[in-house]
Amino acid sequence: MAKIKNMGTATMRFNEGVIVSGSYVDDNTALTVSGSIKIGLGTNDYTFPTADGSSSQVLQTDGSGNISFATVSVSAGTYLIDADSDTKIQVEESADDDKIRFDCAGTEVAVMDSSLIALNEGGADIDFRVESAGEDEAIFLDSSANTLYVNKGATAFTTVIKNNNEEAIRVGASGVIINDYGHATNDFRVESDSQTHMLFVDSGNNKVGIGTSSPAKELDVEGDVNISGTTYLDGLAEHKKFSILMVTGSNNMVTSSNSLKYNDSTDGLGIGMGQGGASTAGNPPVFQSGETKPQYKLHVVGDVNDGAAFCTETYAATTGGSMFRFIKGRGTPSSPAAINASDEIGRLDFYSHVGNDTMQLSALIAVTADADGDGKMSFRCTHGGYDNEAFYLYDNRVYFTDQVRIGNVIAPTVNAGTNIGGASARFDEIYGNKLIGYEAVQLKVSSDPSGIANTTHVYCKDVDGSGEVFVRDEAGNVTQISPHNQEGDWVYYSENVKTGKKVKVNMEKMIRRLEEITGETFFEEYIDPYSQKSYPDKS
Repeated sequence: MAKIKNMGTATMRFNEGVIVSGSYVDDNTALTVSGSIKIGLGTNDYTFPTADGSSSQVLQTDGSGNISFATVSVSAGTYLIDADSDTKIQVEESADDDKIRFDCAGTEVAVMDSSLIALNEGGADIDFRVESAGEDEAIFLDSSANTLYVNKGATAFTTVIKNNNEEAIRVGASGVIINDYGHATNDFRVESDSQTHMLFVDSGNNKVGIGTSSPAKELDVEGDVNISGTTYLDGLAEHKKFSILMVTGSNNMVTSSNSLKYNDSTDGLGIGMGQGGASTAGNPPVFQSGETKPQYKLHVVGDVNDGAAFCTETYAATTGGSMFRFIKGRGTPSSPAAINASDEIGRLDFYSHVGNDTMQLSALIAVTADADGDGKMSFRCTHGGYDNEAFYLYDNRVYFTDQVRIGNVIAPTVNAGTNIGGASARFDEIYGNKLIGYEAVQLKVSSDPSGIANTTHVYCKDVDGSGEVFVRDEAGNVTQISPHNQEGDWVYYSENVKTGKKVKVNMEKMIRRLEEITGETFFEEYIDPYSQKSYPDKS
């Protein structure tokens, strides 16, 4: 290679071009040219400017061989374009609209301005795809299907959405996790058309609500619940013995041991149905071996140890207690109507198993009412296969329809006027031939009764602070039949309450006087209350 050194201001011509090279010299300049630089062979020559341009200017040719520094002014429609003009990057679609547009094969694919980056702004059938290292379609917009995919290839790709409380939603190989960091304020809510909390997870209180923004329990549902299929409730707080299985259709609702079962054909709830035997509904009912469905609205089958026991408990700082209530009305529940006279309000039936799957009515308690609602309670027992009314309660009285037994003795048959009771819970009146007490008949102190035709009264009346027994006949004659006075002497007392005539005789003194006069002894035995000696003297 030829070298030219220290030529000064000499001029050299090279017909086949010049290669200039050099190393650091005084001012580190390899080539210094004084004047213009012209490149060319006389045709299409280009002459470079001899002075530097301004900041941000570029070299620009005028197409006639002159190159100069100039400031680029972008006008509407300035762009980079391919050979057939269908793919380009265009700046300023119109004058000073501050946009950049990207076209591919004649279709606009993206537009950018100061407030927006729009992909496929015209809505053409152009898909959009973002790739990751292991997933070609980590984000994929299927324009024709109007569908946006995340991890369209279903690979081991994890999607995380965060808020100011760290992760809100994580979707990955292990599933979909909401509030993975367990933040107390990351609640989860699903809205419906008219319900803002159709589904609500209260993260801070560990509760789930359906139809409520403030669930009070671990699961709180406000509204109706329809369960179709199978729901298991296991390990209940107070009843851990059984799992509860609720099923619609033929199986209805049962426990794991048939302890509790629902029969939708009868709307009946059964308790203890796993015993494998129950009576069917009817009058009379018939026992069915192996029956496991409730035949009544409430059907209880007891076991061999405890029977079918019922218990209600009430704990309250009030006078009210446990209650069973029977309500009778005509019409419908939504539009009830008044009862008719003699309508039965309710009853308790008592049946016995008498063999051969046969049930026999043993007794019943039935309540009827008149049109005003005044009730009659009838107590009935079967005897010899017949249903007999033993007695009934009506108008605050007890009416016996056959016999009254006191102790082990049967009182005589009574007539229709019988009534037992009253405000002081005593026998006011008993009609009939006899009243036989098992041990004694106790009479409480009262006043003289009024006379009743064909009636004699036996009653107790206070005499000087002591209860004495009296008899009154229909004529009004009252006789004391517990004969003693306050001193303990034997006396006879009688009066007529109609005439006012009274007779009181000291029978003990009269007999003593008679003994003195006659010398006869009339007292077979007399014990002196002071000396405790018997008279006559038997010592």
